[in-house]
Amino acid sequence: MSLINKTLQNLDKNRQSQLNDGKTENLLSGTKVAVPLGPPSSGNKILANFLILFLIVVFIVLGIMGVKFYLYKKAEAHKPIVGQVTVSKVTLTKTPILTNVSPENISKIPEKLAVAPVVKSEPVVSKTTASSMQKVVVPLTPEQQIEADYQEALTLLTDNKPRAAIAKLQSVLARAPTNIEARLTLASIFLKAGKLSHASNVIMAGLIRDPNNIKLIEFQANVLTRQYKTKQALTILQQHNPPIVKYPSYYALMALLYQRDAQYMLAARVYNSLAQLDSSNPVWWIGLGVSLESAGENNAARDAFQRALQYGSNLNVSARTYLENKIKQL
Repeated sequence: MSLINKTLQNLDKNRQSQLNDGKTENLLSGTKVAVPLGPPSSGNKILANFLILFLIVVFIVLGIMGVKFYLYKKAEAHKPIVGQVTVSKVTLTKTPILTNVSPENISKIPEKLAVAPVVKSEPVVSKTTASSMQKVVVPLTPEQQIEADYQEALTLLTDNKPRAAIAKLQSVLARAPTNIEARLTLASIFLKAGKLSHASNVIMAGLIRDPNNIKLIEFQANVLTRQYKTKQALTILQQHNPPIVKYPSYYALMALLYQRDAQYMLAARVYNSLAQLDSSNPVWWIGLGVSLESAGENNAARDAFQRALQYGSNLNVSARTYLENKIKQL
């Protein structure tokens, strides 16, 4: 180290001496070298400036290339990988369900119901086949078909088509002879048309299968009453004793037949039972008054007529006039 320091010191001394005379001596070869003093020449200065400018340009170019390389790598890292995509199955959830689709209205389906396309090699095509549009008709059971035919017969009656209704009801009874409602409806059509024998035949066919059916018995007694067969009708009704609460019309017909048969007190008893069941019905009080008057019980009859007038606010003028006259007479 001391050698190096000594050499450096010698160099400093030689440098100082060269500054004095403008000349220095080469320490290694011992020759003298001329060292220029003062400012450098203009050629050397241009060369130095060129080198500096060149280095600056190189650094700028390298910087720009580095920035571009960095941005390129960053873009590559976020770029999606595009390639061949094969979709084996596409499951769509919460897709609106279209019903009643037909070729006539399929063009009216809103565009909002279209499913967004899926990126794949081939597009997915949704097709509606003709078989998927067919309605499945479930056949009615025999009981359901009978009920449907009965309802159709009622509709025909409403439309004033009695012949078509009769044919439909006869078809129902041929398949279901125990259908009481269809039998009563058919008999009522005949009774209204004045065909009493036809009505009686329909009811008797039902009584053969169900001899204790109260509705059929009452209807048959009604037919006999229309035929002026009072005693026969009474005999049929007297053979049964249904609850008066459930069958008031049954007993009303019986009371009427008692009156026709001049059994006034029996008629009065039946009417009194009906009046006690429903005291607001003026018809029962009128029947009771007529029966009592016929039996010679005028005071009781007058009381019954007064009750009828009391509860008969909905009676027509002729009925109210009849009651007022009866009350005055008795």
